[in-house]
Amino acid sequence: MARPMRRRPDLGRHRDLARRLAPRAAALWLAAVILVAAVALAGGACGSGSSSERGQPDEAASAAQSEDDPAQAGPIVEDALSDGQSATPPATGFTALSAGREHTCALRSTGEIACWGGNEFGQSDAPPGSFAAVSAGAAHSCGLRAAGEIVCWGYGGDGQTAAPGGSFTMVSAGAGHSCGLRTDGEIVCWGWNEDGQTDAPTGSYAAVSAGVRHTCGLRTDGELVCWGSNEFLLRNVPAPAFSILHYTFVDAGGNHACALRRDEVIVCWGDNRVRQAVSPQEAFVGFAALSAGDGHNCALFKAGIKVEEEGSIFCWGDNRFGQTTRPAGSYVALSAGGRHSCALRDSGEIVCWGDNEHGQSDAPPAREQPGETMRQPPQQPAPIDVTAPDIAAPTEGFVAVSAGLHHTCALRHTGEIECWGRSDYGEAEPPDQAFVSLSAGRYHSCALSEAGVVVCWGSGSEGQTTPPPGQFISISAGAGHTCGVLSDGGIKCWGWNEYGQTNAPAGTFAAVSAGFRHTCGMRGDGEVVCWGWGEHGIVDVPRSSSSALRFSSVEVGGYHSCGLQHAAGIVCWGDNRFLQSDAPTDLSDSFFAVSAGRDHTCALRWSSAAAEEGGEIACWGSNEFGQTSRPDGRYVALSAGHRHTCALRVSGEIACWGLNDEGQTDAPPP
Repeated sequence: MARPMRRRPDLGRHRDLARRLAPRAAALWLAAVILVAAVALAGGACGSGSSSERGQPDEAASAAQSEDDPAQAGPIVEDALSDGQSATPPATGFTALSAGREHTCALRSTGEIACWGGNEFGQSDAPPGSFAAVSAGAAHSCGLRAAGEIVCWGYGGDGQTAAPGGSFTMVSAGAGHSCGLRTDGEIVCWGWNEDGQTDAPTGSYAAVSAGVRHTCGLRTDGELVCWGSNEFLLRNVPAPAFSILHYTFVDAGGNHACALRRDEVIVCWGDNRVRQAVSPQEAFVGFAALSAGDGHNCALFKAGIKVEEEGSIFCWGDNRFGQTTRPAGSYVALSAGGRHSCALRDSGEIVCWGDNEHGQSDAPPAREQPGETMRQPPQQPAPIDVTAPDIAAPTEGFVAVSAGLHHTCALRHTGEIECWGRSDYGEAEPPDQAFVSLSAGRYHSCALSEAGVVVCWGSGSEGQTTPPPGQFISISAGAGHTCGVLSDGGIKCWGWNEYGQTNAPAGTFAAVSAGFRHTCGMRGDGEVVCWGWGEHGIVDVPRSSSSALRFSSVEVGGYHSCGLQHAAGIVCWGDNRFLQSDAPTDLSDSFFAVSAGRDHTCALRWSSAAAEEGGEIACWGSNEFGQTSRPDGRYVALSAGHRHTCALRVSGEIACWGLNDEGQTDAPPP
């Protein structure tokens, strides 16, 4: 949800539509008034005998009202729908959608999420896997998996992507916070809380909607509660006089909110500077769904109520970008975003209108072509079906090496670490103790003890040298953040998080690699997931349905990433201005290790005839400082740093090449 717009739009078209529908609306409203009067006279609960287009339950099937107080109805909201969800979703194509501030996300019938538009913070880089719902916020998105787990991605600087564990039935992504509805009816919110927008009241709820600085929740009895900022009287929810007028759905917009009553009338309140809080019930009843955007709203008429020449959608509020100029036709769901809107046809296709500065209105095709995936991997020849040998580390001298920005660290076979190069922040001054692995970052370094304890040294201005408690099995130091894989397979990251690079997704992983402003993790089945800064397609991991093309390792560089596939092929993605993502295609030999630097990449290849002798080095990308001019010889490991590279010989010696302005390539003797 974006900041509300300030200029009042031309509402002439909506007034014309109102005049044309006025006679039908008056008849429906009169019927509703008669029904309310009947309920009041009867003094008890009674239902209309049929469900609405949104699938509302028959009130006769719910708990009976108290005989002493007809207004105290039993639960009347049992199937509140998530943002953009239709009551009867299409069987193929897209089934649900959600428009954010500058991006849009939609759910395919296969359960996969497709996002498009703004992606500065990775908010359009939906993780793989199957989901049941999706919600697009300002600069982040959240999805709900079928098992009830919430996964969020994109900007997480205020903690809005750090979804809690547990089982949920609904998720809503706001501007700087997110909220979820647990299976027990409790609302849990996380993220930005300057105005108390994450402080959900206790009680049992049927739905929740997160706005910019406020949140609204719908209780199971139809009562509507809002909390957070009370600017524009956002918390002053209009209270219905009768239970028949209780609410069934709510959507918190920019600085306003709208709700749908049981009589299919829409009520809005809050900021009304561009007429976005004008409730259309004076002219219309018979709405099936609604969505509140930044400074505008859109609603969907119930089936059978339709303006022939203009379709089933009605929009009002700010129209400076054409976001209320809705298309003709029949639709089953809709979602109002920052300055654009989208709707879902019964065919499964999505139509968007309004602002398209970031491509947020360029909806992809409803159905993928056979054999296509949402993100096409680089064109690579099929890797040969071989298995790389298990090349043992040296038994003396150095056994591991890691190249950082202007320094390098290596692990001796005794467990001691030796570092060289720049040490302005102490990044080349390791503690005097034994370790089993290490990782050199930008201005800091980290190592892992045999007991699984992480120890870091160097610059800690962003918290990157302050690891959380826990037992780790691997560690990776990035530019201003650090990540590690816990003994239970979960990933923990800490430090600089401006781009969401420390917001690791839930689940179990086998490896993690922290880069400059993004991070990648590899799950146990070989699936690679990346998060954080999304420029250059850096977090757009190539996908394949073939298990033979799953990854066996992943390494993150400055602005690109590379992975080693099970069948010994290398695939790189992201920035390619220096051809650092153009992995070799000659697979007469196979690769068993790869490392991504700032603008270059190096890998180790072996031939079956000399496997026991280690591998040869192949490098590509920028060679401005000689970082790809690799030496001859046989090696067992390598590490590409910022503008230099180091490799470990089978003898335990280390060879480094490239930029040496701080002595980072002056490796000591073994």
